[in-house]
Amino acid sequence: MRKISVGDELIGLHPYSFEDEKGVVIEIVHRTNVLGQYLDVKIFELISKKDGEILTNMDLQNLNAKLTFDAYKKKNGLLTTQEIINIRKKRGWSQEKMAKFLDIGLKDIARYENGAIQTKAIDNMIRLVDNDQIFYAMAKYLNKLSFAE
Repeated sequence: MRKISVGDELIGLHPYSFEDEKGVVIEIVHRTNVLGQYLDVKIFELISKKDGEILTNMDLQNLNAKLTFDAYKKKNGLLTTQEIINIRKKRGWSQEKMAKFLDIGLKDIARYENGAIQTKAIDNMIRLVDNDQIFYAMAKYLNKLSFAE
């Protein structure tokens, strides 16, 4: 997904005419409920240049979902999407290798890196991978020293 910024011009679907239309990206604060918690999240909207209506754009919807879930993660002390990606990359691992080390599914890692909310237990395991001393002790204890190479 490409980087989207305020002022960008994108094409979106008009809600009434169902036609593609050019719009301008703006930032708003949106109040939303995630897992029973209300959050005020800065998200993006695409506003029609023609009539000011809000246009639908899948890239913006995906980005807004990620921004919303990351706000929830921050509020609840969980690693954000980018922090999880950074930890995996720090180890030089593919998503598959990280999943194998943590004994979870590859699809789980992919989901967390695309914004899904991990449990506190998974979050704690990923944090342990980030700490070099703890990681090497874990790898030795779990008989997974090959992951440290």
